[in-house]
Amino acid sequence: MIRMMGSVLTSRASTVFIDLVVLALIVLSLIELVWDAIARPTHTEAKQIIAGVSVVMIGWGVALEERQEVRELFGAKGGIDEDWQEQVDRSCKGVGIMLLLSGLFAEICEQLVTLPRSVFST
Repeated sequence: MIRMMGSVLTSRASTVFIDLVVLALIVLSLIELVWDAIARPTHTEAKQIIAGVSVVMIGWGVALEERQEVRELFGAKGGIDEDWQEQVDRSCKGVGIMLLLSGLFAEICEQLVTLPRSVFST
């Protein structure tokens, strides 16, 4: 039962579905950020959007990066398609690192924008 659940969670269909959800979230957030920059000069909602999306990007990036370990944890390694699964693991590791770094840099930029207002009275 656990092996089947692990196989489903790390399957190509599940990974692609979650990737599409995260990608849609990023695109919608970018649209909202552009609208926020045009319509609202305070940018309070933009900070919340950046913080929320960056957490999702960091979390999903870590999950993709560690796909091989998750498969091992669930006992889903060693099937007849193991060579192909290892190639998918390598691809997921690269995409995961990119998402993780993008989310971290988004958090850094968000803090660089808000920190001066906290330290200096502007």
